[in-house]
Amino acid sequence: MKWHVCFLVAFSTIALAQPAWAQDPDAMICLHCTDMVSDTTSFPGLVATGRRMVLPGEHRRLAFVGIDHHVRYAEWGPTGWSIEVVDAATHAGGLAMDFDDLGRPIVCYHDSTGGIVVGKRIASGWVVQTIFPALGVLGPTSLAHAPGMSGIACATTYSSALLYLQQVGDNPWTIETVTPVQPGSGDPSLLLENGARAIAWRDGTPGVLRLAASQSGGPTWQIQLVDGEPGAGIWTSLIGHPGDYGIAYGEAPDHQLRYAHPIPGGWTVDLVDGLGARMAGLACGAVDLGNGASGPVGIAYYDKGAGDLDYAQGGGPAWAHTWLDAQGDVGATLACGIGPPGSQDTVSIVYAARPSGDLFYYERLSALTGVPHETSRPAMHLTWRRDAAHAGGTLRFVMPEQGTARVTILDAQGRRIAEPLARELGAGPADVAWDGRDASGQAVAAGVYFARVSVPGASAGARGIVLH
Repeated sequence: MKWHVCFLVAFSTIALAQPAWAQDPDAMICLHCTDMVSDTTSFPGLVATGRRMVLPGEHRRLAFVGIDHHVRYAEWGPTGWSIEVVDAATHAGGLAMDFDDLGRPIVCYHDSTGGIVVGKRIASGWVVQTIFPALGVLGPTSLAHAPGMSGIACATTYSSALLYLQQVGDNPWTIETVTPVQPGSGDPSLLLENGARAIAWRDGTPGVLRLAASQSGGPTWQIQLVDGEPGAGIWTSLIGHPGDYGIAYGEAPDHQLRYAHPIPGGWTVDLVDGLGARMAGLACGAVDLGNGASGPVGIAYYDKGAGDLDYAQGGGPAWAHTWLDAQGDVGATLACGIGPPGSQDTVSIVYAARPSGDLFYYERLSALTGVPHETSRPAMHLTWRRDAAHAGGTLRFVMPEQGTARVTILDAQGRRIAEPLARELGAGPADVAWDGRDASGQAVAAGVYFARVSVPGASAGARGIVLH
């Protein structure tokens, strides 16, 4: 497998391997939105891309909100990234994106009054229409397209309701109330397939995770409680198909990344990341690598403790983890999609850096039959031993193969304070000594600390005590 990463806040066209700064500062990500928006598989929020791309090149098309709060569209071409303004008038929020039957991009978002706006790209440019003005939508929207039909899920603050908006062909948009919701609800994630509709969302504040589903021709929506722990359901990302849905989401109190999938009689929840001092999320985006929620699943997510972009892959209780980008505070907002189908899938991730507001694109190619599971290789172990010669002790692990290794020290609150190792190592045992000092060179206070080692395809953690 191979990953590619590039800047998007550059000139209107840039080379993939040559990052550059934007001439137009408004083409950067909106810094003012990073703490008040979220994202789903269909990507409402700061950045957006298609969920299931079916035509070649769709995976390198995305939308984002600039610091002027205007929606922009970026597309990769022979000369690099081309960026164009979708809507130069609307103060936009809650951005979502998909593609129509012809592979043309569609975006939706809300304006400053809470009205829902839809933009469609045609040969002559973008056609923008406010389909429901002053609806009271303040948070994320979720856009999904199925053959001949587009749908939007959103929550309105005016009536505390989860709404579903739909357009069949070129007919006018219709609107229906899915269910009443608790105040503060949001983070909807919508799927459409063969007339079946499903919406995962966070119900209330701090919230619980629920799923609403409606079969083709069905008169009502069926509501299920998926995870009833307070704080569950943040940044929901719904994947799969009718009868085989899966939901990746954040859980706020314990800073966990979770994945829920159905079992007979209910749902089972996997803890993907967030054990001990680990702080996962809350941003995440999931894709179904095996074309189903019960098969291999990939989840891109924000590592809040280390400020990295991480990736989990697997299913059931076994998840393999790796870090994708560790250059700074990256991935606090992200969008994730997959396609086009074939012998190889392309996982596409669009994410932001803070505080710079830079926008990045990352993609991964892997054969559908070659999806690694955590059980496919020996478990990785990290030991942390006190060492009289080093105040911070010595960490030992075994490199499964040659590659880049990174050792990070976190305090009891999960904050990254030191990085004793970040370089390429050969396969075999590795010892890393830590001098007990933080990134600024100051000796850390005595107490409990956590260490994490990340290598290609695996990671491990250990707990240690620093004495002076």
